[in-house]
Amino acid sequence: MAKAKVVRLRKPAASARTEALPAGIHAGRIEMCSDGVYKVRTLAGAMVSARLGPEIGEVFAEECMRDRRTMLLTPGESDEALILGALQTASTTSRDALDIVRLRGRRVEIEADEGLVLQVGKSSLRLDNQGTVKLGGRKMTMDVAEVVRILSALVELP
Repeated sequence: MAKAKVVRLRKPAASARTEALPAGIHAGRIEMCSDGVYKVRTLAGAMVSARLGPEIGEVFAEECMRDRRTMLLTPGESDEALILGALQTASTTSRDALDIVRLRGRRVEIEADEGLVLQVGKSSLRLDNQGTVKLGGRKMTMDVAEVVRILSALVELP
């Protein structure tokens, strides 16, 4: 008859209960939020309750939670920690010495709920959520090497 091997399960390194954060600045990731209280797991494995610092927006905190960004924390009042911000680990946009901003990617997508306006001097491109596109300016030049195709139920030219 074979003997059964007994395997003892170890207790997880970080328990489900929240702990007080020691003095100093700590790194962690937001795991969940409920009624303005955030549960943050520190890089050391401790789970702490935290509130947003005065300059941190809720939308930004949700984005950091979704993207699993590393956050910076410090002890706050009572047992709750205070979220100071996010640790930036990659560049976003760049601005050179001539104040030119560059946004670069294989594909760049901009999404807006109500509308989008691109404006340079007296020229503008306006897009709204109803599907209206308005191109405005003093003059317009089209340089097209191949074909211009206009598909519309109605075209009005004054």
